[in-house]
Amino acid sequence: MKNEKVKAPAPITTLAELKAAIDRPLTCTFQIDEQPVSLTVKRITVAVDEQRRAIVRAVTPPWVKERNDYDMLNHVYRRDREAAEDMARSVIVYHCCPEVATATRG
Repeated sequence: MKNEKVKAPAPITTLAELKAAIDRPLTCTFQIDEQPVSLTVKRITVAVDEQRRAIVRAVTPPWVKERNDYDMLNHVYRRDREAAEDMARSVIVYHCCPEVATATRG
């Protein structure tokens, strides 16, 4: 193998170039049962991240007046919190993976 120099990309010097770099799709590669999978994804936007946070924040543990504290171990709260986290992850996948969004629409 030759020792070739890789040319460094040109520096970003304008806001438009920065926005273009952020908006550029990425290829996410991973393995499922040792089979490579590649999907095109987009970076998460502020709006989608806030939607994710709102879903998770909507679930609150019950207040225990006697202890003057939240019951973080309450089984209903834990179940609902887990479901909210699953939903929040689904929102991210839907918005950030165009192929998944297309498949779920039609």
